[in-house]
Amino acid sequence: RDETGRSFIVQGELLQDGKAVQKVSSNGRNPVEKPGDYVVKAGVLLQDGSIYKPVTATVTIDKPRKPAVVDLKVVRPAIVSASFAEDGESHRGALVDAYSKGKKAFSFRPFDEALARPGDYEFRANPNQDNVLRVPAKLEEGQHTVVDFDLVKTVKFKIEFRGPGGERVRKNSSLSRGGKKIYFIHARNGGRAVPGSYELHMDDPKTPLPKPAKVEIKSEGQTIIVDLPAAYLTVTFEGSPDDFLRKPNRSFVGRFDPVKNKFLGASYTRVETPVSLSPGRYRVEAHYNTGYFDPVEVQLASGERKTVTLRAKPLGKVILRYDPGSNFKRKPKRAFIRPQDGQKLIGCNCSLETELKVPPGRYVAEAHYVAGEFPKQEFTVTTGKTTTVTLSNR
Repeated sequence: RDETGRSFIVQGELLQDGKAVQKVSSNGRNPVEKPGDYVVKAGVLLQDGSIYKPVTATVTIDKPRKPAVVDLKVVRPAIVSASFAEDGESHRGALVDAYSKGKKAFSFRPFDEALARPGDYEFRANPNQDNVLRVPAKLEEGQHTVVDFDLVKTVKFKIEFRGPGGERVRKNSSLSRGGKKIYFIHARNGGRAVPGSYELHMDDPKTPLPKPAKVEIKSEGQTIIVDLPAAYLTVTFEGSPDDFLRKPNRSFVGRFDPVKNKFLGASYTRVETPVSLSPGRYRVEAHYNTGYFDPVEVQLASGERKTVTLRAKPLGKVILRYDPGSNFKRKPKRAFIRPQDGQKLIGCNCSLETELKVPPGRYVAEAHYVAGEFPKQEFTVTTGKTTTVTLSNR
């Protein structure tokens, strides 16, 4: 304890014959191996982990199980705590970092009383992105200093979008001012901002705002509803079952950006399910593993409902096999086909004796390298027909 009677956690060491024997602390027992005369050297434990002005006292330990109590009168260090206020009202605050000569000395929570060395400090706290606070203060030995942080007022709010049918559309968005984005707004949790006027952006390529909307952030808990000018697009597929690699259940829709003069990254869209989009130009593409399709472009006006149909291109089939009487280096499990007319193959796993669906045109069949030397074979795939290729080196 100090001269006022206030108790502190102290730490230090136990010495015998001028040599340190072990660490000691007031926070718990300190078992000693041998009886004898010792010197305790300890002081108040500071927030930075150091010991403040250690003092000494002698102690004699003569009975193994009888505790020896040392009452140390320690020097009281500086004490610091923080107070946070926003627009005159108490605020929960944030972690406080204390800097001395440009270097971080220690940290403490907003409800702590921290023990520190006297001196000049800069106390820093960042309760939110609008409040990056810096307060200088001088700490003095034995004195309790309260660092006052005054916050710029911010409010919690939500943004909700409403489609032309009155349905609620939850999307992430952002606020900007002077062309610079300042705040991100979560679709469900909302955001926090300094009250004022902003431009609202919603950049989701499936349902973007055609242009930024003017919004006014006013009060805590405010919900702003923004109407979306939207159209509806439904994607369907057509074609013979033999022309699909697998049944499609999704497609991708990319919006054309006239500023960048290109279609933006496509967004996932379920098949035969209307999706709301802002007016504009779009390109619809099939998922790459469902078959061979040409993309379709569509122009949508506000309130318009359109259906885009992706048609599977006609395919042929190929079956690869080896002549069993061939001279094999090692029996292979697959072979390869190489397009000769610029065709692109989708996930073509050339297993043997398996029907492979491919675009019509000329191909070359090649043996797998483990099989040994086999001559290549050129063949042609015809729409709607199955072509069997047998590789042989006899």
